[in-house]
Amino acid sequence: MAAIGRRWLVVVITVVIALAVAAGVSAATTPTYEAKSDIFLSASGDGTASDAYQGSLFTKDRISTYVDIATGIDVAKASIAELGLAMTPEKLQSEISAEAPSNSVMLSITASNSDARTARDISTEVAKQTASAIENLEASSKGAQVARAEVVNNATIPSSPSSPNWGLNLLIALVVGVVIGIVAAVVRDKTDHRIRTVGDLAGAGAPAPVLARIPRAKKGEVFGVAGASAITEAFRELRTMLFAQARTNTGSVVTLTGTSAGADGIGYVRNLAAAIAETGRSVLVLDAGLGSAESSDTPAGVSEEMGAGDSRGLTDVLAGGVSVDDVLAETSVDNVSLLPRGTGSRVTAGALGSSAFVDVLKQLRGQFSYVLVATPALARSTDGVVVAPATDGVLFTVEQGGATREEVAEAVVTFDQSGSGIVGTVLADAHRATSGL
Repeated sequence: MAAIGRRWLVVVITVVIALAVAAGVSAATTPTYEAKSDIFLSASGDGTASDAYQGSLFTKDRISTYVDIATGIDVAKASIAELGLAMTPEKLQSEISAEAPSNSVMLSITASNSDARTARDISTEVAKQTASAIENLEASSKGAQVARAEVVNNATIPSSPSSPNWGLNLLIALVVGVVIGIVAAVVRDKTDHRIRTVGDLAGAGAPAPVLARIPRAKKGEVFGVAGASAITEAFRELRTMLFAQARTNTGSVVTLTGTSAGADGIGYVRNLAAAIAETGRSVLVLDAGLGSAESSDTPAGVSEEMGAGDSRGLTDVLAGGVSVDDVLAETSVDNVSLLPRGTGSRVTAGALGSSAFVDVLKQLRGQFSYVLVATPALARSTDGVVVAPATDGVLFTVEQGGATREEVAEAVVTFDQSGSGIVGTVLADAHRATSGL
């Protein structure tokens, strides 16, 4: 049931496909009309109760033979001749069925045809020819009639086709779709290793507690803006938990990274910085995405999004000749400053592991209450792994429904080997329903 709850969309899609197939097949099927006539069978006698009983037994014993007569080639030929039908006797036989209900002396003749009127005519004529054949067969050599056959219910023109049966076809499709959908949902759930819940994070080996569940911000949605209460409260919760971790781990310089490209967006960095600044603490956002700067096909980083993409910054400081104070930039948010990535083309991502970078962090630690070192997600760059040992810890973001357990486990091992620790995990995009494909 839990798997179905998470994968209800699989069930819905499967049912819709099944219903669509059933509807398509039904629409493509040529309509068939059925018309039925009834023949009453009786045995001749002197009218006594004993004769009537014996006659009834006689008729029931012979009725299977009468069924064969009704569907036989002779009756088919006679009916074609009488109606002037342009079909072979074999074709007519395929459109005729005869049945006699148990313990009954009634013989029903059913004709099927794509034309309602023709179905009526065939059923009526075959019943007539069958009755005549039975009486001829049961006439004694002395001319006495042993059994009688009388058409008592002549067929009428059917008002609707007997097939395709839309209702039955759709019902079968619904049942089949639900069954297949449930099986597919369970199989999909068992084989899907994407992180969707806090429990999935624990199962992937994430050692640190989940500090917050962050819904994805809409484009342009920022902390504290009217209508962004869910975003605001989520980042306030993250801020509170981060403060608690800082008290126990003396961590005020934090590396921000994640598992996939959706976990390092500017909305996340900017909103966290604004939430911390709301308490009166000074915050610096340091764009350490040097690896992403080297690749022309990667998304814009923090500097570009905060309007400082072409400004001097970290790379210029690391290249020498420029001080940190010279490149610090104010932002539109009170108490939040930015150290852009910079323009120094001679500086590569390897500089993030240098003593010069460590010295930059030491200086910033004395100037700001919190330093948020923003790095690209691990799927795009290893900057976060290089930077982390020089900071107080890693705030690790996992994109709900995007990252896999294997990615999280690999990241945990990577940070452990680099000598840095994960101070907390954030489950991002938590507004998405945990159900899906």
